Amino acid sequence: FTASQEIQDWLTECAKVISGECDRNVEWITPLGLPVVQPYCKLMHERKLDIKDRKFARQPLKAKLKVNTIKNRNGFAPNFIHSLDSSHMMLTSVHLWHLGVNFASVHDCFWTHASDVEVMNRVCRDQFVALHSFPILENLFQFFLDQF
Repeated sequence: FTASQEIQDWLTECAKVISGECDRNVEWITPLGLPVVQPYCKLMHERKLDIKDRKFARQPLKAKLKVNTIKNRNGFAPNFIHSLDSSHMMLTSVHLWHLGVNFASVHDCFWTHASDVEVMNRVCRDQFVALHSFPILENLFQFFLDQF
């Protein structure tokens, strides 16, 4: 699992740079062409001295959203993998639809009629291999270079 840990570390480092140094939420395009943006921001409050009570009071003056680097960093690797899983599920469902196979799914659980299980398994494997035959990480890297 060394390679998978290295990929996770790379994804986390990318998110750290994008959200920290570039001050942007992490975004990417799935292999199906769907845009994804992590909406991890926090509302910043300015401190104002309340002279009457001689204490600081938190008051939102001008509402200002700041990118939440920690949430972007911690969320990117799992969110990116979920986007790949959902792309795989969508490819599987479209191919089964064209074959006339009834299909249902939630997250990574796929269902069909017992008589269609072999077809579903074959399509599921074929679409997984097809999806991961694309240069997914290389495309992500190029997207980051172009965007950030």
